[in-house]
Amino acid sequence: MSIIANIVPGVVRRFPKELNVYASAVRFYSADPPYIRIDHCPGREQIGYGIDSEKMYYDRRDYPCPAVRYKRETPEIKALREKEKGDWKNLTVDEKKQLYRASFRLTFAEINAPSGRYKSYFGWAMLWQALALWLFMAFYYARNRGMVRPSLTYEARQAQLQRLIAMKYEPVHGLSSHWDYEKEEWKDE
Repeated sequence: MSIIANIVPGVVRRFPKELNVYASAVRFYSADPPYIRIDHCPGREQIGYGIDSEKMYYDRRDYPCPAVRYKRETPEIKALREKEKGDWKNLTVDEKKQLYRASFRLTFAEINAPSGRYKSYFGWAMLWQALALWLFMAFYYARNRGMVRPSLTYEARQAQLQRLIAMKYEPVHGLSSHWDYEKEEWKDE
């Protein structure tokens, strides 16, 4: 029994026996529990000590040898384990995979693979930014009540165009290159 269960009785016992895991250890994005305690899961073979002598199964890169096997012993797995004691050339590739999956939940490639959770985080961030932008636009238009800024009127744009021509703005390739300063009109091109 774990230290927490000894200190606070009922912490471990309040979960149903079918759950077989600590509820806090179950990740929200995983179908299978990442941590399995041997006292919650009878029928699993203890093969080592584990971290801090905890009899638990876990997939970790820094400690790749869990204390218990991942799956319970079934008659099929027991038969494969007996066959495993002989020559490995007699085992098929499928049987080797079954033996591996009986002991481990994930391969190192699966442990090191990216989870893809960043996509949902990015999606939620974009959703909140879009919502904030829409709220800003709603408050902005509610405050201005559809009024157009004075700088966007036709007269203001014409005055700005005259100022740019008077300043000879971008005389080589820009606006001033199309204006004839001697005739005071646009060049014919």
